[in-house]
Amino acid sequence: MASYETYLTAIKARWDSATGATTRALATGGLWLTKVPQGTTPPYVRLDIISGTEFDTMSTKLDSAFITFGIFANEDQYETMVQIRDLLVTLYDDVLLTMASQNMVRAVRLTPGLILEEPQKGYSCHIDYWHEFG
Repeated sequence: MASYETYLTAIKARWDSATGATTRALATGGLWLTKVPQGTTPPYVRLDIISGTEFDTMSTKLDSAFITFGIFANEDQYETMVQIRDLLVTLYDDVLLTMASQNMVRAVRLTPGLILEEPQKGYSCHIDYWHEFG
């Protein structure tokens, strides 16, 4: 089992790795957990934990978690959005995240990352993953 903090640290470490450099360069607004500060300039990525053992049972350890990466971009950033989406899939699909002395089983991507146009706002895309810890 993993703690909430250890899990998020592993996700962030993958983002910060050399493998994530291109994703970071394109997502100039950064990676944010749940809340994006007002005035953040797109494109950016928001990470939300939708469900997890810790939330469902008030346990201090996670057995599994359902997360979503939300990508947000302006109207003139469609191509950048597509690149960020594809890079996030490459960054997190079928990758073991190292968490202290244990590993997480490979992530299962639940959604294809469809890009939606939001009138007068730009674009958004959500990529959902299910993780089980071992």
